[in-house]
Amino acid sequence: MNIYKLTLTIYFFVLLLMPWMKGGNAQEFFPYLFIPIITICSLVHIYKGLISKSLNNITFFAVLFIGLHTTISLVNPILKETNVENFERDIQTTSISNSEEKSALEEVLYDINKSRKTGLSSYLTLNVKNDVGYKFPLLSENTKKIIDRLLLSNSVSYIAYLPTTYSLNKEVIYNFSILLITIFSAVFIVTRIDSNRAYKNLSLFFTINCFLLSLVGLIQLSGVLPSVTDKPLIGIWSVPDPRYFFSTFSYKNHWVAFLLLCIFHGIAVVFSKFQSRRNNRKWKTVLPLGFIITFSSLTLFIIESRLAILSIAISLILLLPILLKIFGIKKLLPIILFIPFVVLIGVHNRNDLLKRSAHQYQDFKEGNLPFRYLLWKDSYSQIKQKTFWGYGIDSYRVLNPIFQSSETVNARYIVTENAHRQFTPIVQNAHNDIFQFIIEHGFISCCFVLFPISFIAIREYLFSRNYYYRVIAAGCIVYLVNSFVDLPNKSLANMLMFSVTFCILLGYRRLSLKKIKH
Repeated sequence: MNIYKLTLTIYFFVLLLMPWMKGGNAQEFFPYLFIPIITICSLVHIYKGLISKSLNNITFFAVLFIGLHTTISLVNPILKETNVENFERDIQTTSISNSEEKSALEEVLYDINKSRKTGLSSYLTLNVKNDVGYKFPLLSENTKKIIDRLLLSNSVSYIAYLPTTYSLNKEVIYNFSILLITIFSAVFIVTRIDSNRAYKNLSLFFTINCFLLSLVGLIQLSGVLPSVTDKPLIGIWSVPDPRYFFSTFSYKNHWVAFLLLCIFHGIAVVFSKFQSRRNNRKWKTVLPLGFIITFSSLTLFIIESRLAILSIAISLILLLPILLKIFGIKKLLPIILFIPFVVLIGVHNRNDLLKRSAHQYQDFKEGNLPFRYLLWKDSYSQIKQKTFWGYGIDSYRVLNPIFQSSETVNARYIVTENAHRQFTPIVQNAHNDIFQFIIEHGFISCCFVLFPISFIAIREYLFSRNYYYRVIAAGCIVYLVNSFVDLPNKSLANMLMFSVTFCILLGYRRLSLKKIKH
C-alpha cells in the first residue's frame, strides 16, 4: 500500500470515527488527534496533486483568495480585549444614585472577569446595555455614561470596506483553521479519487456507521443499559440539555442532519443497483441496505423534532421523480398513499411534539413571534450593515448583542425571571446557518462558496442520469434546506460529512469529464 492509499484510508477512518466523538465536538479529542491527522492526509494529497500537475488554476486562485482574505481580516479587527480595570474603576468612582444599578454593573464585571474565553468576555461586554437595560428600563445618566465609556473603550478604528474579524486572538485563528482544514481536506482528498466504486463503497460505510449510531441511540432510550445521568453520551460526555441529545450527538437536530446525509448515501447505493446491469447480484445488497435505512429512519420519528418531519417531507418530494423512473406509477402508487398514514401515526404518537407545536401556534396568534424569527430579523439587520465582506469568522456569537432588538432582548431574558440563580442568557448562533454564514463571511463569500454549492447540487439533481449521484445531490439539497432553518454546521461531524458528500459530486463531475476527453 503506497502512502497515498494509506492516508486515504486513515482519512476515511477518522471520518467514520468523528460522529462517535460527541458529533465531532469533543474538544478533548478533536484539536489534538483529528486535526493533525486530517492535516497530514491533506498535505500528502496536495503534494500528489502538485507533482502530477492535476491541481488546476481554479484551485490555485481559490487558495490565493482565501489566503489574502484571511491575512487582511486578521490585521483589521473590530474589537479589542475588554479593559476590566478601567471598567471596575469607573463603577467605583462614579456616583450612581440607584444601588441596584451599581450591583447589576458589578455582576457584569464579575462575569467578564470569570469568563476565560476572549469571545465570551467580548460578548458580555457588548451585552451590558441589554443586560442592565432589561432589569432597569429607566437607567440613570451616570449608569448610561459608564456603559457608553465601556463600549467605546472596547472598540477600535478599522477599515470598514475591507475584510474584518471581531478580534485578533488565538480563538479566532483556531476556529478559522478548523473551518479551512475541514473543508479543504475533503476538496483535496475526496475529489481526487479516481473510481466510482470507491465513492459507492464510502457511501456504504457511511450508512452502516449511521445504523450503529442509531442502534446506540435506541438502546439509550430503551433504558436497557444503565445510564450515567451527568454524562449521557455513552457515559463519556455531558450535554447542555438532557432533553435534546440523541446517540452521540448533544443536539437532536444535529443528528437529523447527519442521519439524513447518511440515509441519502444508502439510498444512492440502492438506486444504483437498480440501474446496474448485474440483476443477479442486486438483491444481495438492496435487502440488507433497505433494512438498515428503514431502521435508521425510525429515529427521525422518535426524537420529537419538527425539523425531522419537515426533512422527511422534502426528502420524499426529491426522491419521488427517481422512484417513478425505477418502479413506475402503478407499483409506487400504493406506497405513496401509505406513507402519509405512517407519518401521521408517527407524529400523533409524539404528544410532546404536538403540544409544543400547538403552544407555539397559539403564541403566534397572540402576537408573540417565535424566538428564531426574532433572531432572523436581527440577522437581516446585521447583514444590511456590512453586506459585502461580513464581520469575520466566528463573529456572530460576539457581535450579536449590538444588533438585538428590544423584542429579542425581552424574549431572551424572560427565562431569567423565575430562575433560582442569576445568569446571562447567551445567544451564540442565529439558528440559521445560511444567515450566519452571510453575516460572518459576506456576500463575496456567498458568490464563491454558497451559490456554487447550491447551483452544482441542483444541477446534478435535475440533469444527472446516474441515480447514485442524483440522490447524493438530493441529500446535499436537503442539508442546505436544514441549514436555512437550523444550525447543522455547529457539529463538526456534520460539516465534514457535508463537505465530503458535496466533494463526491465534484469528483463525479471530474471523472465524467475525464471519460469524455478520452
